[in-house]
Amino acid sequence: MELSEYLDTVSEQIRCKKARTMVRAELENHVQEQSDAYEADGMTPSEAKREAVRQMGDPIETGTALNRIHRPHLEWKFLILVLMLSALGLALQYMTCYTGLFGGYSGDLADYFWKRQCFFTVAGLAVLAAVYIVDYTVLGRYPLLLWFGYFVVIFIIANTHVVIMGKVRIYNYLTLFLPLYAGVLYRFRTKGYGAVAVCYLFSFMPFFMGLKTIIVHGSLELAGGCFLLLLIAVWKGFFHVRKARTIAALIAAPVITLLLLYWKGTDLGVLHTYQMIRLQSIFGPDMLHYNSNGGIIPYLQESVSSFQMFGSSAAPMPKAMKFLNCDYVVFFVFAKYGIAAGTAMLCILAATAVKAFSISWRQKNRLGFLVGTACSVVLTIQMIVYAAANFGVPLVEPMTIPFLSYGGQSTLVNYILLGLILSVYRNKDIVSERHGTRGKWKIRLERQES
Repeated sequence: MELSEYLDTVSEQIRCKKARTMVRAELENHVQEQSDAYEADGMTPSEAKREAVRQMGDPIETGTALNRIHRPHLEWKFLILVLMLSALGLALQYMTCYTGLFGGYSGDLADYFWKRQCFFTVAGLAVLAAVYIVDYTVLGRYPLLLWFGYFVVIFIIANTHVVIMGKVRIYNYLTLFLPLYAGVLYRFRTKGYGAVAVCYLFSFMPFFMGLKTIIVHGSLELAGGCFLLLLIAVWKGFFHVRKARTIAALIAAPVITLLLLYWKGTDLGVLHTYQMIRLQSIFGPDMLHYNSNGGIIPYLQESVSSFQMFGSSAAPMPKAMKFLNCDYVVFFVFAKYGIAAGTAMLCILAATAVKAFSISWRQKNRLGFLVGTACSVVLTIQMIVYAAANFGVPLVEPMTIPFLSYGGQSTLVNYILLGLILSVYRNKDIVSERHGTRGKWKIRLERQES
């Protein structure tokens, strides 16, 4: 059988077009390598080629076996966790809207919040399904175009929204910079110290955009996420640099940057005056007593100490804590239903975060690893910061928590991140390093004689 005929027959057995192209090219390379070896043993080129093809085995059996390997996969366990938390989130929204800790909202306002969140959740699941189907490798093929294009979009949004809206909305938009940043890191992989420096500078673009539109700690969360992703890429050896020295230098750089912002932020035109005052308050001598969210921290800290294992333990709330469904869902569960219920909820969230990282870190493809890790980092940071703020931890404020808190844009953005994680898993046996870049594939083929 001729090589082209053999490859056509094998390819016909593989349903996924993307995998079909990848497997065909690798089989052709494998046959050529084997043919060269036979020629070195004294065969003529035509004899060597025919023998190499014969050694590949029956094309239908080979194609069928490769089709079982190289096909899309759905991570059912992760999807089930997502659906469970989506249902839990709607249940909590219903309870915070209609019952709350002391009666909930008025009828019309409760209906407004509840019905809108139902719509947002259904829309979010639809967005998740769409992102799951879409090829995430576009992030690796056009990383700089997507990065700067999205930056322009965010710049326009930042200058058309009023500041009071920007506190939450712009933060949710900015979190999508992290999977885009994964594409940037992938673009500069296998390069040296200059590439690491460029990637470090890229990480500050969403940070400084955030400083102009959202509160300081929200920008620090974004910077921390990008910085962590860069450290992981260096630690995994994606750059041709000395790991220990580079990581040490990267850790020192943001410390110096924060000190400059602390002392010269307004002089450099980077920070607004109110942001500078807040930054100085956070990192000043009274940092443990810092309280910027309406005097709620003392109430939260006192309430935490009185939580019951089961049942309600809530004391009258301050007026600043009115919107439970947005900012204090975790506190609501602990105060209304007890430590056992609240701990169970946090355990499910933690299991989801761990599963997201597990999916990402098992990827052999570096783009899939980076994109999945970026999305996992965003979701985990949101969970940790929100829960910490709900327990009265100083220096942090509740922004949004995946699945549980109210918000249209936050819900849709978080489902985009979840869809990307599922897309990474879906393509784990389909996407190779060659997608979006020049490289080689490796498929191990073994034939056993019966």
